[in-house]
Amino acid sequence: MEGAKTGKVGFGEALRPPGIKGIVLTSVLIMLAHFTFYTYIAPYLKDRGIPENGVSGVLFAFGAAGVVGVRGAGVLVDKRPRGALLWATGLMTFSMVGLALVTELPVLTVALSVVLGLAYAALPTLLQSASLKTAPATQDAASALFILAMNLGIFAGSGIGGQILEQLGVGALPMAAAILAAVATALVIAGRKHSFPTVAQLMATRVERNGGTRRAREPEMVA
Repeated sequence: MEGAKTGKVGFGEALRPPGIKGIVLTSVLIMLAHFTFYTYIAPYLKDRGIPENGVSGVLFAFGAAGVVGVRGAGVLVDKRPRGALLWATGLMTFSMVGLALVTELPVLTVALSVVLGLAYAALPTLLQSASLKTAPATQDAASALFILAMNLGIFAGSGIGGQILEQLGVGALPMAAAILAAVATALVIAGRKHSFPTVAQLMATRVERNGGTRRAREPEMVA
């Protein structure tokens, strides 16, 4: 990545690059979706037939899958950033829908929780990379916006999840999260031009920014 110029950047200027608003909104929705459900995953697992002494095992498997997800994001973030992001948000949505529908199959509940851990863990890397690439001239500000979006999603997600748990019960948590994740996936699909482009599109933009005089070197990518 090219270095950014030093200097203060205002909030309005940080939001100026095309696509950064879509990345910020997607990041908020992803964290909303995840923490609406994950904050209360222990009572959910017990409700789905996982014994109390088995909950820690499921959470360990969730975390182990997350290590794989982070590794996968590191491998794909430069080669297939858009494709990896679509797979991660899609798998997150799929696993949440499955967790909402499965009620009497603890083994399947565990499997879907592992898929969720894999998909979610890849997303922070992929989303932060997208924000930095979208705003190369204001990377510090873009990073700050990303962190703000993530923390806002965590805060609001746990609060929304608590209200759903109190008003509708634990069974409604994964479906609410699935809806939020599906909207985030739709934003990724719609953001092909600016927010979540392919590597080829990023290369073309960089060459255009440099007046077509320098050829950018990036790993080969298939959308």
